[in-house]
Amino acid sequence: MSETQKQFQEEAEQKIKDQIDAEVTTELKRQVEAFKQELETLKSDLVSQLQHLVVAAQHEKEQIFNEISRITPSIIQEEFVAPEVQQKLEELTKQLESLKSANPQLYLTVDDYINQGHALWIENRYEDAIASYEKALQLQPDSDVAWSGKGQALQRLKRYEESLAAHAEAIKINPNNFRSWFGQGYTLRYMEHYEEALISYDQVIQINPDFHHAWNHRAYALIKLGRYQEAWDSLERVRQLKSNSSNLYYNQACYYALNGEIDSAIASLEQAMSLNDRLNYIINIDADFDMIKDEQRFQELINR
Repeated sequence: MSETQKQFQEEAEQKIKDQIDAEVTTELKRQVEAFKQELETLKSDLVSQLQHLVVAAQHEKEQIFNEISRITPSIIQEEFVAPEVQQKLEELTKQLESLKSANPQLYLTVDDYINQGHALWIENRYEDAIASYEKALQLQPDSDVAWSGKGQALQRLKRYEESLAAHAEAIKINPNNFRSWFGQGYTLRYMEHYEEALISYDQVIQINPDFHHAWNHRAYALIKLGRYQEAWDSLERVRQLKSNSSNLYYNQACYYALNGEIDSAIASLEQAMSLNDRLNYIINIDADFDMIKDEQRFQELINR
């Protein structure tokens, strides 16, 4: 083969090779672009699915908190909570915990953490309640409701000084929050600072004259101070506001017992227990009833 023919053959082979390379490159580019487009479609679908899941989780969260907030405001100040209410809140908090575990990205607002704290407080999970209130305060340090809730939980743990500090912070932020004043009075009562507790209860009544809990606890403080007529007047006000309050009849029983009116004291205790069948233990250890504990009718009552 001559040099010319050889050169011609090599050039032809090179052209074929270049053409094949170009075609392969074009096909590879096409496949890469198709793959990229498919990835974008998959990514878009995945994002859409995730957004749907987040929206669904947020909706479920809102439903749970709507139910919690419907229950808690009416009973957060109660001494005793009905077992069926407590069970319902336990179910709701379990649903919430399960939802949060499955959806770590779930967003909780300040109000969500506060309502969760209220529910945990009613469940007697005071440490957990404090943690929830503190998360609310991380988001909103000037939330008087969160400070007040934290104060209530601390009171139940008998951390009285911390409780007073939390309520004081709540009152500083919002002096018109009667629940903060009530919480402060409640803590002072358990510290047996009855005069100071009275000042707090009077503040509550000044802001909300129809808040029967304040009148009831005011009556108890007055009884402990031996100011019986004023205590009776407060109990009369409770009777006007909430005549079916077990606390009303319990405090009325204290009033009668300390005044030596045995029949009236036992009759009042019977009424209290008809409204709250979990009072037996508390009645039995309450020193206010020491004067009548040896009475047969008293023993029959608490041993029912």
